[in-house]
Amino acid sequence: MANFNGLSVIANREAIRSGEELLGAIISFRSKDEIATLNAQLTQIKQYVESLRTLRHEHLNWMSTLNGLLQMKEYDRVREMVQGESQAQQQLIDSLRGAFADRQVAGFAVWPKFSARVNWGSRW
Repeated sequence: MANFNGLSVIANREAIRSGEELLGAIISFRSKDEIATLNAQLTQIKQYVESLRTLRHEHLNWMSTLNGLLQMKEYDRVREMVQGESQAQQQLIDSLRGAFADRQVAGFAVWPKFSARVNWGSRW
């Protein structure tokens, strides 16, 4: 790490060779703040991937339950599950549509509720 005019930077160096002969070297500098930002973004991506993995697992469990009920010919229970899930999602969409005029903002607002469902297993 180095400091230039109050800016903390991280230096990386790499030798340039032709076979065994050293031709020179390249040094690159990156702001320590830029590295911290990239690290934070990577952490967010890892959390997003974990949420998707959890969602996939939850979805497979739900589908497995439906499959079991269908095999047992419990059609009324299947209908109740599907209708209940559909109503819960529609209520969320309706409440967000009323709260936000901008659809993109509403989409961003869905994520925390969705994430809570994935992380805590609660229904919306």
